[in-house]
Amino acid sequence: MRRLSESASRLQQHVQLRGLGLIVAGASSVYYGASIAIDPRYGTVRGIQILLQRMPMQGWGWVWIACGLVTVAYGLLRPVWDVPGIVASIAPPLMWATAYLIATVAGTSSNAWGSMGMWLFHAGMMLIVMRSTRTVSRGH
Repeated sequence: MRRLSESASRLQQHVQLRGLGLIVAGASSVYYGASIAIDPRYGTVRGIQILLQRMPMQGWGWVWIACGLVTVAYGLLRPVWDVPGIVASIAPPLMWATAYLIATVAGTSSNAWGSMGMWLFHAGMMLIVMRSTRTVSRGH
């Protein structure tokens, strides 16, 4: 048990708060992607019709999963190399927010505006966490 605790402590020191934020965001994207690939909710399907014209819901689920895995992987790296992880963590929520905005404006989903706000919140919080934990690196 002591070895496990020491390993966890070393990992925490390595990834720091920024990496932990990416790992948590990535894991939640994997979880969400799996849920929409397996059993998408009606409100989600109705709110993102613009995206479903491009690819079926299972495909979008795999996009979320892939972005989540990229986010987790970059969360394990040093902060100066984690920009692709940040992009992967905010891209799917921004796509969802845009789709919900279009559904709101088009009137195809009466509650899309609420979902749009939540996805913008997710992307915005990731940007805030990444900006507030940014380390200044000389020479990079």
